[in-house]
Amino acid sequence: MPHRKSFKHIAAVVGGVIIIVIVALGARYGLSGRMAAPDHSIYVVQHADLTEAVQATGQVTATQNVDLAFQGSGRLARVAAGVGDRVRTGQVLAALDSSDLSVSLRTAQTNVESAKVALAQLMKPAENLTQLQAQDALEQAQQAQRKTEADLRQANLDAFTATGNAFVDLPVVMSDLHTVLQMDTLAPDQQANIDYYANAVSSYDPQVSRYRDDAARAYASAQSSYDQTFAKYKVVSRTADPAQYEALLNATYAADTAIDTAVDSASNLLNTYDHLLVSNDRAVPALVKSYEATLNVDAGKTSAHQAKLYAAQQALKNLRDALVNANQAVSERQAAVDKIASGAEPLDIQAQQLRIRQAEDAVAAVQTQIAKTVITAPFDGIITRQDGKVGQTVIPGVPLISLIADGRYQAETYVSEADVAKIAAGKPAQITLDAYGNAAPFAAHVVAVDPAATVQNGVNVYKVTLQFDGADDRIKEGMTANISVQAAFRQDVVAVPARAIITSGSDHFVLVVGANPQPVQRMIETGITGIDGLVEVTTGLSAGDKIVPFGGASQ
Repeated sequence: MPHRKSFKHIAAVVGGVIIIVIVALGARYGLSGRMAAPDHSIYVVQHADLTEAVQATGQVTATQNVDLAFQGSGRLARVAAGVGDRVRTGQVLAALDSSDLSVSLRTAQTNVESAKVALAQLMKPAENLTQLQAQDALEQAQQAQRKTEADLRQANLDAFTATGNAFVDLPVVMSDLHTVLQMDTLAPDQQANIDYYANAVSSYDPQVSRYRDDAARAYASAQSSYDQTFAKYKVVSRTADPAQYEALLNATYAADTAIDTAVDSASNLLNTYDHLLVSNDRAVPALVKSYEATLNVDAGKTSAHQAKLYAAQQALKNLRDALVNANQAVSERQAAVDKIASGAEPLDIQAQQLRIRQAEDAVAAVQTQIAKTVITAPFDGIITRQDGKVGQTVIPGVPLISLIADGRYQAETYVSEADVAKIAAGKPAQITLDAYGNAAPFAAHVVAVDPAATVQNGVNVYKVTLQFDGADDRIKEGMTANISVQAAFRQDVVAVPARAIITSGSDHFVLVVGANPQPVQRMIETGITGIDGLVEVTTGLSAGDKIVPFGGASQ
């Protein structure tokens, strides 16, 4: 027999910690140099399919369960289902004696019919001539209504035209204001005109700065209002709806008013500047006089457009009021036609209609009382409790019957913070029940993970609910469920036994056997851990590598 090598001690320093791994290495060769028997202490790295799972223990519960009670009191007259019976949604399970209520219901229904007959007697047709006259008056009111609607549509178009005309002049006025106030045409030092006016005569009257500030604020307000309104104007066409027309009209009127104010403020500044120069025997520059003339023209334009825009606003308002009146006239003429057709006063009809509604409400009230005398199944299921006995007096709200969903069960469990991140709704799972052992697994899937933690024994855990994938008569409520939720799956990956991995801090190593019999430590990166004890190796090993399959330690 060839000699076998003795155990060797392999020392590896990882992260400052000496890891002593005693590895039983079978001799690859005997003393004679011949190949020895296969060494089973060497593991050949292979590809494998890995499934990572979260394991937990829980309990089977019904998907739906409910305790049923009567809403009213009375004598139990009927028990229609017993424990273990399968029932359908809406099926009557128990009923109280409702004979008195049935009489009350028939009386209430009779009252409804009587009230309807009385209403029919009120609504008798009138003579033909009276009907024709009322119908003619209605048609005239409708014609007036249509004409007012047409006038209102035209007024909207006229408002749009007035807005368009305003925007022929307003850009010019804004340009003039910019030149008069913001350009530097009067001072050689690139000083804005608005500042030049005030600075040139401030020694005569310091109050001139107030006119400058007023003009600056008015110009800024006018520019903002103009820009916003012009943006609206560009996107509104003649095919726009009336509301857009009116909104644009109102915005244009406001912008024109702001521009008119800016023109006035600029004119006041230039007039003050002009007056102070003349009062102090200084000549007024010809360009300033030209600006004053321009502003006078612009003031006339903005005032004219202001008047036209205001007139358009008033026309729309008047026509809207007229349309309200026209609509009211149509309603009144229609009411007159209806009154003639009904042959009764509207108040009489309304009073009788009210009586009908009251009688119908009485019917509904009795029906509500009758409904409280019956317990029906809210869903398909199996009766698990039935405490009622015919003839007994029941108390409202005290459960007599319990029902669970038929054939649909779920399992509930709690998992730790570390595991809850691996579980999500829809994840597949397998469940075994203690009653049947591991040989009878049931397919299931996660349906809910509670977002809030529950504290159990001072530890945060999260409730997970799983649904069995199919109905099975073997599943019973309250059974202990051993749950395995598939957290991840890797197909055809490099995998090694967990016991072969040496861990130090966050680093992982394996002992690789090569040409030299003494194994060499190699760092690896790992992925998931399968339920079969294999660990995914993402980097550091390839299929066919040989490693020592035992002796892994954590430092």
